[in-house]
Amino acid sequence: MDLTGWKRVVLANKGALIGLLVSALTASGWWLATGGERRVDAACSAWLEHRLDLRDVVSEYDEAAGRAKGSGADVRDELNNPDSVTAVLAKWTAASRGVRRSLEGSIEDSGDTTEESLHFFLGLVDEQLGLLDKAVATGDSIAVAAELDEASARFQAVDDICLAAART
Repeated sequence: MDLTGWKRVVLANKGALIGLLVSALTASGWWLATGGERRVDAACSAWLEHRLDLRDVVSEYDEAAGRAKGSGADVRDELNNPDSVTAVLAKWTAASRGVRRSLEGSIEDSGDTTEESLHFFLGLVDEQLGLLDKAVATGDSIAVAAELDEASARFQAVDDICLAAART
């Protein structure tokens, strides 16, 4: 088919081509507009994947602090499985970096308060896990107990954000 044949095909199907172009622009606009929702969904999925293990770590610390307080021992000595605790925290730390990075790269542009809140509270969870780990390292059961309540509250905040995002 020569060039004039292509011109005839294009001119004959001009309406279909315009419709295809409008559809493509609409789809790409939708894709860009829902980017924040996809990032929040991915971040919440990562949180849910690690949440139970993190809650187990908090429970392990709580039990160890209780045993240490009762016996006067060092909290670290009362952990049932310190290697497992360390592995869970390392796994979450690695995952959290990527999750928070994916959220922070678009926060300024999107204006999505859910994204901002999730980024903020995941940062607070990371900070609290670090504080809790430091309290355990000191061996002080009272310091550990003080950090445990805050860890639970921060976990709940992330749970609440993810639940609200899932409802929309």
